[in-house]
Amino acid sequence: MSAEALYEAMGLKGDEVEGTWTGDEGILYVQVAVPREKLACRACGCLRVQRQGGQRRSWESAPLGLTPIDIVMRSPRVKCLDCEAKTWHPPRFANGQRGITKTFEGFIERQLTRLTIQDVVEMYGLSWNTVCEIDLARFKKLARPKLGGLKRLAIDENDTSHWPDRVVGRTSSSVAP
Repeated sequence: MSAEALYEAMGLKGDEVEGTWTGDEGILYVQVAVPREKLACRACGCLRVQRQGGQRRSWESAPLGLTPIDIVMRSPRVKCLDCEAKTWHPPRFANGQRGITKTFEGFIERQLTRLTIQDVVEMYGLSWNTVCEIDLARFKKLARPKLGGLKRLAIDENDTSHWPDRVVGRTSSSVAP
């Protein structure tokens, strides 16, 4: 697999990869930069912007095998020459202020089909709230069943040990504690 294909799989298509290095903790760091022609105003969408500094930020990306990956970028602050707004340029590979990439969110979504929220939190070191938000977004994508003609709903595997003995057909000897 070529480096370009790997960067595209990480969601970095259109960004310039300036370098990679491995940190002391075994984390693979990928340094990216936004090309000048891709900078735009968040307020009006205009491409006529001027750089006004920036701040170094990092995002966790989906692991490569057992190797965690962090994407590092100097997030540019831009001033629009049309509407005079001063905004931060949002990266295309991440949503909002989250410290994880879109590809990592997709990876976590796939993990949540097999693992509990607590398992994902412990395995990847994410906050409970972040994993819950990803899980809720996953549930919103699912199709909603049409329940218009529903007359009865049966739920299996109920714990009936707390029910009173007056329930028809139940004796205290028929249910194990």
